[in-house]
Amino acid sequence: MTSAAPRLTRLLCLFFAVFAAPALAQQPPLPNAQERRTIAAERLAPGEAITLDGNFDEAVWRRAQVAADFIQIDPDNGQPATEQTEFRVVFGADAIYIGVI
Repeated sequence: MTSAAPRLTRLLCLFFAVFAAPALAQQPPLPNAQERRTIAAERLAPGEAITLDGNFDEAVWRRAQVAADFIQIDPDNGQPATEQTEFRVVFGADAIYIGVI
């Protein structure tokens, strides 16, 4: 039974090489360091709090940097997202809050 394991391994490797290589070739190149986007998190001011109610009506959300203009991966890799999406990151001493619209 141990002689079948190397044969099965070679067969699986061949299978993945034949079917996975064309799929990998279709992926766009990874962005270089200059194209990578970042977002800064906004710190809660002393005494400031967030109510977890689904509303972004606290002042800290208005101060927070907005991340938007996303691109999609599936089904049209590299194209603009079909739905407008924004998110913000806020943090305090004990928690990180991520708001997504």
